[in-house]
Amino acid sequence: EALTVTSLALYRRCRLAYELEFIKGMPRMDAQWGLGQLEEGAAETVVGTFAHRVLEVIGRRGIEALAGAMKIADRSPEIGGKLTRAQRAEVHTWVEGYLRTPTYGKIVDTAEHLRSEVPVSFTIDGVVIEGKVDALAEMGEKRVHVVDYKTGGPRAEQGLSRYEFQIGLYCEALRRNRGRLPAEATLVYLSAGEATGVPVESTTQVAMEETDKLLEELRAGDFGHCRGPWCAHCPVRTACEYASQDDGSE
Repeated sequence: EALTVTSLALYRRCRLAYELEFIKGMPRMDAQWGLGQLEEGAAETVVGTFAHRVLEVIGRRGIEALAGAMKIADRSPEIGGKLTRAQRAEVHTWVEGYLRTPTYGKIVDTAEHLRSEVPVSFTIDGVVIEGKVDALAEMGEKRVHVVDYKTGGPRAEQGLSRYEFQIGLYCEALRRNRGRLPAEATLVYLSAGEATGVPVESTTQVAMEETDKLLEELRAGDFGHCRGPWCAHCPVRTACEYASQDDGSE
């Protein structure tokens, strides 16, 4: 049995949304067919993938590699020219802004190696938790810096945000693989031009405690609706019986 970090994060947010997408196979609102075709240009997930690919190609080479990386990423199979000119310009602005930040400079200056899209996994109670770290800066002496790129902005949430929860699981996977927790972890909000340091030890501990409970609930078949402000942006809201009631904000 295996779960991805993103699917577990969705279950944490709304059990019903997880059931609709991952068990019943309902299409996402931002899919590249069906409802997604009603939108101009590429869906948000494709824009995010494009930004990730651009950063992957750039690596440690900095802003001089941006133009070439944009062309390479645009030709990748998952992008395939889906973005409009305005969307490409938007991603260019996001990435250029990030490349000029002290956060990027610090990573480039301190990393002996910068790896992108690093697969990680670990097993808990017989369940394999799998994910990909956007960027892993190897700083020597087995010290690493985890970087996670998000195209949205930070949102106020009770407890760990969904992004912090995901980083906590990445950190646990790295601890089990490398024998120690990452030295640092950073969430980079590309469109907002912000970067937030994540306290590694406490975030990992809370994320693992929550994961224990989530797996118990998943095994018990808990697929109840979890109303919240995220309902208006739920990728499977068209299949949700509660979606027409309100946007979940109380």
